[in-house]
Amino acid sequence: LKPTNTLEHRLTVKQLVSTETSAEEDAKRRDYFFQAGVDEWYNLIPQHTFRSAFVSLTPLEAQIIIQHWREFSDTADKEEVQIPIKLEPLVNRIDRAVAEIFGNEGIFVKLSTRSPKDSKTIFRNATEAFHRRLDENMEHVIQNNEVAGTSCVNARLVAFSEEMVKASIAHNGREAVTYLLNSWRVAEDLMYAYESEAFGDAEAKVYPISLVLRQWDSRVVPVSEFRGFVWNGQLNCIGQYWHSLYWPHLKDLKDQVASDCRQFFEKIRSSLPVPNAMLDLAWVGPGEVLLVEVNPLMEGLGSFNGSTGLFDFYKDHDVLTGLLPFEIRVREVEEDRSSLTSHMSMTWRQTVLG
Repeated sequence: LKPTNTLEHRLTVKQLVSTETSAEEDAKRRDYFFQAGVDEWYNLIPQHTFRSAFVSLTPLEAQIIIQHWREFSDTADKEEVQIPIKLEPLVNRIDRAVAEIFGNEGIFVKLSTRSPKDSKTIFRNATEAFHRRLDENMEHVIQNNEVAGTSCVNARLVAFSEEMVKASIAHNGREAVTYLLNSWRVAEDLMYAYESEAFGDAEAKVYPISLVLRQWDSRVVPVSEFRGFVWNGQLNCIGQYWHSLYWPHLKDLKDQVASDCRQFFEKIRSSLPVPNAMLDLAWVGPGEVLLVEVNPLMEGLGSFNGSTGLFDFYKDHDVLTGLLPFEIRVREVEEDRSSLTSHMSMTWRQTVLG
């Protein structure tokens, strides 16, 4: 339902959980990373999030996904994914869950940790949809009421981000497994769970990971997504999730968003699996908030700018930790082009800017 960074500036697990620390601290951080998974909180608050189904992922299947990434990642953006025969049982399990629980609805597939929002298939499908959108109705993209009066670059960036979200929908097991196979985030999380020696600790325990199929909700679009920062169980600030995008009307809505999110937080506070976290929230209308994801937060774990967005973990530490009054931040002026391109990946630059 969303990317690590608006502009596909990828953060790796090593970045998310890295600092030069002792083995004991590394183990604690690794534990904390997996404690925030969907499987740790979903059953406590199903009414406050999206209908979900959990599908088992065997260690062998995890290793096949990892190996597929290692072998085919360099060509994944050019060739159609061929699903290994040994993953057919996984495809079938997903198909059964879709038929039993979701019917004809679309789903969003993810690990219990992170999602394949960096999937090269998703990116390719979004790019094709974006180009069709430009070809068919360029004027609408530029004159969209939500971005009226903003630059062509911002309008194109908003449009492409919307297509990235829509391209993440899956309808069956084959589509879902395809997204998993060409996502570095998925491969890396599975390595982190099952191949601890790759991260310098051959003795560390294994963390079984499951797949999560989540109900697709078309109301969740980039303009509706926010990230709340929780420290010691207290919601201290909220920021616009797609923080490089500019919607002029958000500044007039931010007080309503803040109020609704703070009221919503009180409903889920006691069910959060970790005391310090980044909550991905969908504000889908006045008084309507849904929990999308819980992300762990500590120094070296979610503390990078790609995760904290309009806040800085170090410069805004007093805000994030509740030493200063509650604050909500949305982008109130466009980010200048040089700043955008400095942290926009080459693939996003080529697609959005042409």
